Amino acid sequence: MNETIRFITAFFVSKKLSLLTTFLCWKPDELHEMWRGSQAAGVRARWGAGDLQPDGLYREGVLLDLACSDAGDVLRAASTSRAFNYRYSWLLLHNSTFDSSIVNENLGKSIILPDADVTWAATDKLVDIYKVKVNQPFVMMELGVDRNSSQQTMEQLWEVLKTTVARRKNLNNVYLTAATIITQPQHFKGWSDLTVRHIDTFPKLTYPIMKLCAEDLNFRLNLRQVDLYGEEYNGSFNGLAGLLQRREIEIGVTSMFMRGDRLRVLHFSSETVVIRGAFLFRQPPPVIGEQRLHAAVQPRRVGCVRACLRSRRSSAGGTQPTAEAGRV
Repeated sequence: MNETIRFITAFFVSKKLSLLTTFLCWKPDELHEMWRGSQAAGVRARWGAGDLQPDGLYREGVLLDLACSDAGDVLRAASTSRAFNYRYSWLLLHNSTFDSSIVNENLGKSIILPDADVTWAATDKLVDIYKVKVNQPFVMMELGVDRNSSQQTMEQLWEVLKTTVARRKNLNNVYLTAATIITQPQHFKGWSDLTVRHIDTFPKLTYPIMKLCAEDLNFRLNLRQVDLYGEEYNGSFNGLAGLLQRREIEIGVTSMFMRGDRLRVLHFSSETVVIRGAFLFRQPPPVIGEQRLHAAVQPRRVGCVRACLRSRRSSAGGTQPTAEAGRV
C-alpha cells in the first residue's frame, strides 16, 4: 500500500495538481496514510461527494479505485455531468495487468471523449485512453511509465508529451452530427453567395471556419438546417440550442450570441467574431437649430432677463428691491 500511495502522489504532483478528489473504499488506516502522504506532497485530498462540475477556473485530480463496488456509479455520474473533460485529470486504478478487454468491460459505456485526460493504471503499465466519439472503440496509448516510475520520470514525460487536447488531432474521419441556421431559405443561394450578405450572416461566416476545422481534425459533418437559434421555454430550448440540449446533434455550425441561458446547455464554445457597435448619429438639421436660436432671443424674454439681472444687482448693493421689481 505504501508503494501505491507513493505512486499516486507522484503522479498528481508531476502534473502540478494541488487538489485531489478521491473515490476509494480502503481501510481506515490506509485512508489515513493516504491523506498524510498527499498532504506531505502538497496535494489537498478530499473525499468524493456529489457530482463533479465540468466547468471551473482551475484543474483538479480525480482518483478512482475500480475495485470499489460503487465505481460504476461514479463513472456513470461523470459521463452524465461531462466530468470527463480536461478540467479533471483522472487516474483509474485496476489491480491487474493491462488488458484492453478489461478496459472495455469497465469503461465501455463511459463518455470519455478527446477532451478527456484519463489514465488507466494497471499493475504493469499506464495507458492513456479516450474515444473519438460515443459508441466508438477506445483509442489507447501506452505512456511508457508504470507504477514504479519516479516523480521525476513522470515529470519528464509530461514535458515531452503534449496536452491531450493538443495531441488528439485525428478523429479518424468520423461523422459528427451538426446543425446550422437558415432563417430565410427562400433567399439562400449557397454558402459562398455574397449577393444577400445581410441574410444569415453568422452561419455564412461560421461554415467555412468549420470546414477548415474538419479538414484539420479529420472529421466529416452530417449537417441539418433549422430556422431558430433557440429560446428557452419552461426549461427547454427550441431551435439549435434545443438540439444541443437534447444531444440530438454534437456541433452547432453557426455563431450565436452567448447568453447565460444558452451557456447552461453548451459543453464548449469558441469565439468566432467580435461584435462591435457601428451607429451613426446625425446632427439636427440647420433649420431646427436656427428656430431654437431665434426662440431664445425674443424681445420679451430678453427684457425679462435684463430686469432680473438689474434686481439682483440692486440687492447686492444693499438696497431693498421694490415690490414691482420683485414681481417682474
